[in-house]
Amino acid sequence: MKSNTFLTFIFLIIIVLAVVFVVKPKFLSDYLQPENSQESIENSAEQANAPEEEGNNMDGSHESAESPDEQTSVIEGEGYYWDNSQKVIAVIDAKQSNDIPSDSEVINILEERGFTGCTVTYEYDLDGNYYEETEISDSSSEKHPMCLAYYMNDRGEMWTIHVINGKVLAYPSTFNLDSDLQAEIIVSETKEITSYDYETNKYIVTIPKDTAAIVMTVDRIDAETLEKLTVEEISNYEK
Repeated sequence: MKSNTFLTFIFLIIIVLAVVFVVKPKFLSDYLQPENSQESIENSAEQANAPEEEGNNMDGSHESAESPDEQTSVIEGEGYYWDNSQKVIAVIDAKQSNDIPSDSEVINILEERGFTGCTVTYEYDLDGNYYEETEISDSSSEKHPMCLAYYMNDRGEMWTIHVINGKVLAYPSTFNLDSDLQAEIIVSETKEITSYDYETNKYIVTIPKDTAAIVMTVDRIDAETLEKLTVEEISNYEK
């Protein structure tokens, strides 16, 4: 009996790994790291520099002398994010950001949230150069613009955890793979989403259109929260 249980467990792990690596693009968010995302982010970066120069807080908020209404005014531009967002709030040069945690800090952030035993990887350096998916080290002081961790809950549902400019977002990979919803679901602690555009090496802070991404907000993204989120709850969010 024990032998059968062990073999079943090994078989499940093999299937999960095969799905992750063979169908990997489906396990990643189109909105958080889209293909061919920008036509002219560079043209809008100058407009975003003013609030950026004021500095970014570790909690993801943007310091500015402007009022909240002024801060959320749309940054003019064109391309993927302008086509697929209600508002583009900020465009931040990854090399200039003070909010990017080191690799060891990323692992601590994830473990403190209950995501233990996950392999955490990166694909881009701070200059925007691409590497094969590489595992980060818990003793490394290097920084990367985005890190990913694959987490499976007790029901066997796969989640991709993104750490982007210090922000933690959860992408319900299994759900989005099977979903017939018009847009993908992204779980966040705020309605504002920070995405990484590798073509320009910039962070884009937006409020997505519901046709591009449905943002499901929770108080805290951690293992306990993801264990409680059922397929039914995700499916019926804001319906």
